[in-house]
Amino acid sequence: MSALKFKSLTIQNFMSYGNNETEVDLDFNRPMLIVGENHDAMSEGELDSNGAGKSAILDALAFALYDKTISLKEKGDLINNINKKNLKVSVTFEKNGITYKVVRLRKTKTKADVEFWVMENDEYKNKTLDSIANTNNAIVDIIGFPFDIFSRMIVFSASFEAFLELPSRHASKPNQTEIMEELFSYKELSEKAEGFREYKKRQEQEKIDEEYREKIDNTIRELLF
Repeated sequence: MSALKFKSLTIQNFMSYGNNETEVDLDFNRPMLIVGENHDAMSEGELDSNGAGKSAILDALAFALYDKTISLKEKGDLINNINKKNLKVSVTFEKNGITYKVVRLRKTKTKADVEFWVMENDEYKNKTLDSIANTNNAIVDIIGFPFDIFSRMIVFSASFEAFLELPSRHASKPNQTEIMEELFSYKELSEKAEGFREYKKRQEQEKIDEEYREKIDNTIRELLF
């Protein structure tokens, strides 16, 4: 799996972020500490850091990539509650030497909710597909891992059950096996293995059926002759 490299994130009218576009540089090689100051709240005589928009950065990144947030907020609740329109979040990232940009929009003049751009010959080309669902699937295919992996292993959040606390297997809920298969591209191999087990099971059943029919035939021949 080729490395995914985030370049930048822009946020506008998203949750606590207002009409002025905020750009977050994600192209760094060392850990980055974000310190927030909430000018509407005080704590022990100093500006409080809660509600300053630190968690909203992760929500914005998840929203741009997956059309959903780490905090699991409804889309209508993501729009800044003062301006109430013109939400715009975009992320630029690189994969396999190709630069991509995803733009998410809500309550803007444009009818689009998502735009998907690919850099070709130093110019962005619009590669948005015929529906939001198809565009989202194309983006996830390029990223290389689904929202479950992003929310539980790439980003740590109290909103989601930690990876080590998930069941090893489950028919319908997130589980460790499926996440690891997705992460290391083993899912197709596991599906083929499961198909082989089913085939082997059918072959064994057919062999048992054949032996049973042969016994019946022998019994009938003994009775008749």
